[in-house]
Amino acid sequence: MALERAKAARLTEALHVYAMTLRESGDMKGARAAFARSNAMGSALYARGQLDPDQLTAGYNQYAYVLLLTGDLDEAGRLYRKALAVDLAQYGPDHPEVATDYHHLAFYAMTTGHCQEALRRLDDAYAIRSRALGPNHIRIGIQKALRARCEWQLGRLADAEASLKEALHIIGATYGTDHPRYTRALETRVRILLTRGRPAEAARLARRLTGALEASQGASHWATAVSRGLLGQALAAAGDAGAGRTELERAARDLERQLGPHTPLLEEIRRNLAALPEQSAPAQ
Repeated sequence: MALERAKAARLTEALHVYAMTLRESGDMKGARAAFARSNAMGSALYARGQLDPDQLTAGYNQYAYVLLLTGDLDEAGRLYRKALAVDLAQYGPDHPEVATDYHHLAFYAMTTGHCQEALRRLDDAYAIRSRALGPNHIRIGIQKALRARCEWQLGRLADAEASLKEALHIIGATYGTDHPRYTRALETRVRILLTRGRPAEAARLARRLTGALEASQGASHWATAVSRGLLGQALAAAGDAGAGRTELERAARDLERQLGPHTPLLEEIRRNLAALPEQSAPAQ
């Protein structure tokens, strides 16, 4: 029995790692299929007592992230809540694994437009993590970056700037300032600059971030496309609507190609494209 359990767990873990590799490479269609299979296997094994709950909930959370990015919002939310229920039953309310579930639910809430709920979930995660992991743990830094994004969306710019400063300090100290986590956290600074009416600064920063993500993730990766969309928005706000449209349209194409037409990441880009002045017809 122990040998069978170990073999089953290794097979599920190998498939999970393969799915994550596909996700990181930008192959979301392949990642969805691999995660669906690994989660079905994991659920069956867990029901028979042949899989640890950590492996089960890791599969739920990672699959939910892919579903969320590709626009299957209801199923993503169901899996995030399922992971929380398993971890609460296994560990009780004060375990770091439960904090991870709260963090994922905060990201889900922010992505679906419920930032007040996201902040409540982040508060729950912080209460656990600050005690269990300390105030400068990387998970604290990552959740502060998410908090900054939520505060920006709510119009709380001073709070967003303070949270972002703390996030960048922790992420930079842990991973370095060239890491994609650091680069993507800085996207909130671009948004803050735009909101404060400083589009030229925003465009310079967005161009630097897009270049960094092109180098680390690839020119057509979905994360690069998000940054490119911010660059397009900033260029348009700075007065160069033509260049802004070019970047926004490329970002939209790259996102739709990788994540599909229903990804929530397209919404901001579509709004910014719709806000641009209509192109003049070419002279005859």
